[in-house]
Amino acid sequence: MLVVSIAQFYVYKAEISSIHQSDNENIVNNVVYTFVFLMPYLFLLKERKLLSLLLSFVMLFFIIQGAKRGAMISGVIGMTFFAYYQLKTIDKKITQKVSCLLWQVLLH
Repeated sequence: MLVVSIAQFYVYKAEISSIHQSDNENIVNNVVYTFVFLMPYLFLLKERKLLSLLLSFVMLFFIIQGAKRGAMISGVIGMTFFAYYQLKTIDKKITQKVSCLLWQVLLH
């Protein structure tokens, strides 16, 4: 479904660009809501954490490219839940290392 959404994104972008050739900056892409719709399915990839992280960043990239405020807010909220879920499901030793690293980054 993600591949289909990416294809729809570029097809819609090409159609809108061909219609409005003079003003490309003010074009928004409504297909980004399909990426927001797909975000909860990332939680089903429990065993493949790296794949789910990669897919989440791909989805977030397309949400930002779509330039819809509602989709961006929903995407950030979804990513926050996803990050919290990922931190809760990893080992305690790794969690301590990640939290120590985050504190160091935040303090500098």
